[in-house]
Amino acid sequence: MSPLPPTSLRLTRRHALTGALLLAARAALAQPTATEEQLKAIYLVRFPQNVQWPADTFKTEKEPVVIGILGKDPFGPELDALANKVKVNARQILPRRLRSVEDAGGCHVLYISESETPRLAAILEALRGKPVFTVGETADFIKLGGILRFWRSGDKIALH
Repeated sequence: MSPLPPTSLRLTRRHALTGALLLAARAALAQPTATEEQLKAIYLVRFPQNVQWPADTFKTEKEPVVIGILGKDPFGPELDALANKVKVNARQILPRRLRSVEDAGGCHVLYISESETPRLAAILEALRGKPVFTVGETADFIKLGGILRFWRSGDKIALH
């Protein structure tokens, strides 16, 4: 897989943020009592709809979009239920729970749990140049090379 050019990453990130905000807001309105983890799960399954993947990312037109969860899984079955309801162009979404960054091969979106904070720099370095949309929550996630960070702003979930 070829690395994304830096300009594509910025453009992709901006489109993903805009689209995800709109889609997640709509989904959140339909579930007024959604928990923080449910809102984040909604974002994770909606991000792939707004990302322009490199041409050689998928081997076939039906290959699923794989969302990896590296470390402690805060979403549980909620992510699986949402993934079953959403498609990205005709592609199904397939959540995978991972034990190490070495298991992340084939992931298109990778949520890096806070439990991986001690290894975060090494994880992001291992993914550098690969077409993986990384999502995390730690304060220095973006500075270390992650693409999108969830963070709390009062009683809301914000994206950076």
